[in-house]
Amino acid sequence: MNILNTLESTYTKVVLREKTRSLSDAFKLLTQMPDDFMTEGRQDDKPQEREKTRCT
Repeated sequence: MNILNTLESTYTKVVLREKTRSLSDAFKLLTQMPDDFMTEGRQDDKPQEREKTRCT
């Protein structure tokens, strides 16, 4: 089975977009974040304990 045939039979549209060359779009999106976004700070879980490995 060819992947292209699968896409054509599964979806009605395939949208191709040009890859951006900079982070300017990301920075624009960040300026659109609401003022109260993460006002309570970031609360991450502690890192998991991991077994030490030795790279050779």
